[in-house]
Amino acid sequence: MIEVSLEKKRLFLMIFGISLLFVLSFFVEAALYEAEPHKEIIVDRWEECRRVLNTGSASLLVPTGNSLEWQEFRIHAPHITLSPCVLKVGEPCDENQQCESGHCYRDQDGDRYHAASGQKHCQSSASLGLDCNDNDATRWRLRYLDADNDGHCASSTQFCVGNHAGYRDSCLSYSDCNDNNANIYRNVANLVEDKDRDGYHIGSAATRCVGTTMSSGGRTYYRGANGQFMWLSSSSSLGIDCYDLNADARPGQTSYFTTHRGDGSFDYDCDGIETKYPHYNKQTTSSSRSCTTTPFEFSPGYTSSIPACGQSGTYRVCLEYDGTNCNCLGHAIVCPAEISGTGPMAWCAVLLASTNSGRTQDYQRVMPCR
Repeated sequence: MIEVSLEKKRLFLMIFGISLLFVLSFFVEAALYEAEPHKEIIVDRWEECRRVLNTGSASLLVPTGNSLEWQEFRIHAPHITLSPCVLKVGEPCDENQQCESGHCYRDQDGDRYHAASGQKHCQSSASLGLDCNDNDATRWRLRYLDADNDGHCASSTQFCVGNHAGYRDSCLSYSDCNDNNANIYRNVANLVEDKDRDGYHIGSAATRCVGTTMSSGGRTYYRGANGQFMWLSSSSSLGIDCYDLNADARPGQTSYFTTHRGDGSFDYDCDGIETKYPHYNKQTTSSSRSCTTTPFEFSPGYTSSIPACGQSGTYRVCLEYDGTNCNCLGHAIVCPAEISGTGPMAWCAVLLASTNSGRTQDYQRVMPCR
């Protein structure tokens, strides 16, 4: 008898425990969905989601222990207004169709670009794209750095930016050797300097950061940091230059000049010597001769000391008769064409005076050199 009583007690306790768990689970489940007066809650159970608004004056529990209870409540519960379970803007969501707006994504900084992960919320409008920084509304896209805006970027590394200056979506190249100067972007080997583009260079060949190219004198020149096309391949150079800021100053120059080349020197042919124009490099002892159609002896030249290169002095010539007038026509090579200028008459400069009854003329003449 004692063993039977113990067995019955065990059975009773087991049944009581199961019943208690069932009751507690019911109330716990129901407590999760307590609809207070005039407040709306969302009940999403048994694949049926509804917004539940309690229009009564007392709180009530929404039974959702099983699908039948949930269904009966939806049909028969008094003082209850049910609406489709769509979420409003700002409410947590998992997918677009849950939201009244149809847009569900994470956007912590409010820039309308969505984060790749994290809790989503219903948004008022569609996402504009993936956000690379959802904590900063001024940064949302990955772009390449191009500080000098020449189309060539310093590297293939992307940065999270917005409308920041100095960045672009794609580049012409990704190895700009100087991203702070728009004139240059690439390294080219064996270049020499030829600023005046006369084909003669100064300095030694080296790798230079340069830009675009141009053709001059049949040679290709690369743009330098200062914007000038001044870098020449060493294989295209004609030789060493003595002065690289004047294209007239170069080895082999044959012309003569009345102004220095730029540094005070008249050594235009790079031979280390300032050579005066030989036809002018003399003095005259002639005084008066008559204009005539018959050739005569006359030696033109400076009336006093021969001036230095680029300096002027009084130069005396004889007038020739051309059939009508007495002119400076080239007798004794007084107006040679081989001197640079505007033409053969270029060196018959300002008339100073007529002497000896017009049979000779004195001019102010500059000494050309090379």
